[in-house]
Amino acid sequence: PRLAETAPRLAEMAPRLAEMAPRLAKMAPRLAETAPRLAEMAPRLAEMAPRLAEMAPRLAETAPRLAEMAPRLAETAP
Repeated sequence: PRLAETAPRLAEMAPRLAEMAPRLAKMAPRLAETAPRLAEMAPRLAEMAPRLAEMAPRLAETAPRLAEMAPRLAETAP
């Protein structure tokens, strides 16, 4: 029954997945390499998540200013 529900959705996604398949296949080895590192980082990221969520509105406010400053910063960078 559950499969019957998801089947139409999967059928819709099939062409897109087929397009992505070659790219995903290329990425697979890289993902396999990074997976252990991501697993290590997961607990730390989970700890940071609430703090990042708190910071998000502030970051959203400052983002336009940072975007304006970026070209100047790029010029001054060695």
